[in-house]
Amino acid sequence: MRFIKKSRIDILLFIMIRYHNIVGVNIVIIFGATLYLYSQYWQNTPTQYLLIFLTTVAFYMWGFAQYVIGDALNLMPHANKFVSSGVYKKIRHPIYVASTLIFICWTFYTNNIWIFLWTTCVLTLQITRAFFEEKAMYKKFGDAYTKYKKQTWF
Repeated sequence: MRFIKKSRIDILLFIMIRYHNIVGVNIVIIFGATLYLYSQYWQNTPTQYLLIFLTTVAFYMWGFAQYVIGDALNLMPHANKFVSSGVYKKIRHPIYVASTLIFICWTFYTNNIWIFLWTTCVLTLQITRAFFEEKAMYKKFGDAYTKYKKQTWF
């Protein structure tokens, strides 16, 4: 049997099959981009170690939030299920917070204007999505969601 070297496309297809939902694919892609960016701009400073630590925490929070929300996760903001357990006890939108933290860490790590502009776009998108998501949640769950909103951060 001949050894065949796997191409990047084979690996990408494997990842897309293994992590079939959109957030799982996004986590894998952004994690790969993080490894690439951090290897290109490595200078061995304490600030970079702090940013790597924060990025790692953000990836864990993102993955855990995705696990907790389960099948209530959707591409477009709307309300099918009210999740208030796990990381959602403290943060209303932990996936948005985690992905934004990753992009902010990228910006400080690389000190690159293009990444800064990208981070600004992502932050604007996350705030907009959170706004529409909260409107949908309030419409469906009413006072229960208002009470939850008062007890949590973003």
